[in-house]
Amino acid sequence: MTDNFEYVRDSLINDIETLKSKDGFLYAGFPRFMELFGRDSLISSMELSYLYPQILKNTLIALSKKQGTQYNNNTGEEPGKILHEIAEKNSFKNNANKEEWVKSGIPMYYSIDSTLLFIIACEFYLTGYSDMGFLNSIKVSLENAIKWLLNKSEKNEFLTYNITETQGKLASQGWMDGAWEVYNGLSGDIALIEIQGYMYEALEKYNKLFPENLFYNQIGDKLHFLKKNLDKYFWMGEENYYSPAISINDGRERTYPINHFKCRAPSVYWIAGKS
Repeated sequence: MTDNFEYVRDSLINDIETLKSKDGFLYAGFPRFMELFGRDSLISSMELSYLYPQILKNTLIALSKKQGTQYNNNTGEEPGKILHEIAEKNSFKNNANKEEWVKSGIPMYYSIDSTLLFIIACEFYLTGYSDMGFLNSIKVSLENAIKWLLNKSEKNEFLTYNITETQGKLASQGWMDGAWEVYNGLSGDIALIEIQGYMYEALEKYNKLFPENLFYNQIGDKLHFLKKNLDKYFWMGEENYYSPAISINDGRERTYPINHFKCRAPSVYWIAGKS
């Protein structure tokens, strides 16, 4: 039993070292995705932070350096937005089917959850390790991420992206970005259910971390809106679960995905007061 445990432990440590970049963050996957991803690198580094907090710190630093500063329709860049991925030369060498729209060394920003996870991960690290020096160095990036979130969600109140932003590139800007069959039939502005959960968590954590921030009341209003309206627009009563996404056209006319699936995101159920 001891030998098996040590073998598994050593294998996992070896895998972590294989995925670790020269800058100390984790690539998304070996061998096809040896590159920095917003979503993947943040989630894996948070899950490992109890053993390797420096990996999480390095990931946040790397992503803050590539944070959006302008609007660019060719890459999806927006001020304050955290990237989806930035490909390296090996990405194309190890992945013959790499998408044509991905260019080596150019950050792509076609994910709507990376910025939310960045905020959540910052709070996670700062609360767990009380690194005041890092807090001071990351504070501007955090504030820019919050500004992006509030600006992006102002039009529809839910956090949405327009279908034209990723048309022909990804099925969605969420974690199921390759599930074309799920998101058939959606048009206009798209609200993904897990994104609303991430937004709630990110905003709540930011207000707790910085109770005197300039956006405190605006954030409070957004949290109230989400808690009040999540069921109204996403809950599918007859099926007894949440839709993974809705289209928002002409106000909040809802269109559900053709092949929708059951949403069981714990944060979403918690916001709505369901068990």
